[in-house]
Amino acid sequence: MATAQQVLGEGEGDIVRVVDVEQKVRKKKSHNVFTAFKVTNPEILENIRLVQASAVKSDPTLQELLFPLARAHITLHAFYADLDNLGPLEGALEQAAKAWRDSGKELRLHFRGVTTFKDEGQIVITRALSNPDLDKFYAIVTDAISRLNLDGVALHPSFEPHLTLMKIRRPRRGTQPIRARIEEMHYVTHKDTDFGTHDCRSLQLLAMAKLDGDTGYYQVLKEVPLT
Repeated sequence: MATAQQVLGEGEGDIVRVVDVEQKVRKKKSHNVFTAFKVTNPEILENIRLVQASAVKSDPTLQELLFPLARAHITLHAFYADLDNLGPLEGALEQAAKAWRDSGKELRLHFRGVTTFKDEGQIVITRALSNPDLDKFYAIVTDAISRLNLDGVALHPSFEPHLTLMKIRRPRRGTQPIRARIEEMHYVTHKDTDFGTHDCRSLQLLAMAKLDGDTGYYQVLKEVPLT
C-alpha cells in the first residue's frame, strides 16, 4: 500500500489542499486449499486401477503419469485461504452442510466413461453423470464461500465433476514434459467403463501442498457431514 500527496493550488494566498490517495495493490495469491469429496468406494477405485494398468501395459512410460488412488477425490472449489485463520471458512462450510442436510436430500454421483479434461489430452478423467442434486449442492457451497470474499476463489459456472486417472504434470523449470498429450489409444478399450457410484457423505476442506504421511491423502483441514 502506497500513499501519494496531491497538491491542489500553489503560491502565496492560494488554498493548498493535501489529499492522501491510497493505492491498494492486491497481488493474486496461489490457491492453497480446495473443497472436495474423498472417493473411497472400492468398486470405483478398482475400476480406476484396471484402466491405469491397461494404459501402462500399452506404454510403460505412462506409469509416471498415473494419479495415485490414495488421493482419489472430486474437486468442487479451489482458492487461497489464510491457514492461520480458518474459522470463518469452517463456519461457512458448516452452514452449507447444514442447509443441505435440512433439505433431506442425499447426494450420489455415478461415474461412467473415460475421456480427457477439456479435450486437451493432458488429463485423463471419468466424468460424473449429470445430476441436478449436485448442481443444487454446488450452488449452496458456492454461495457460502463467496460471502467470505476470499482471494482467488475459482468458481466454475460450467462445473464438471470428475475423477482424475492420469495427468501430465508441469515439468520442473529447465526440463521438458514427458509428452504433450496422452493419446486415446492408451485407454480406448475402457472408454465406456462404468466405474460405479460414490455416496457423498461428507465435504472436506483440503490443503493442496500437504499430504498425510500415513495415508498419502491430502491433509484434511475440515470435514463436515452431509448426512
